[in-house]
Amino acid sequence: MLSISPTTAECERGFCQLNLIKTDKRTSLEYESLASLLRIKIDGSSLQDYEAGPAIC
Repeated sequence: MLSISPTTAECERGFCQLNLIKTDKRTSLEYESLASLLRIKIDGSSLQDYEAGPAIC
């Protein structure tokens, strides 16, 4: 479910994360890769909670 935030804080956080991902050296990222990296950065679990086993198999 999508919702509209009453403030711009969520948007600003999203653009901040996007700027951290898409640097001058990573300008050729495809849209899908960029969207996936941004989704992981914003919604993903911390490295301490991540289990690599299911992702490798």
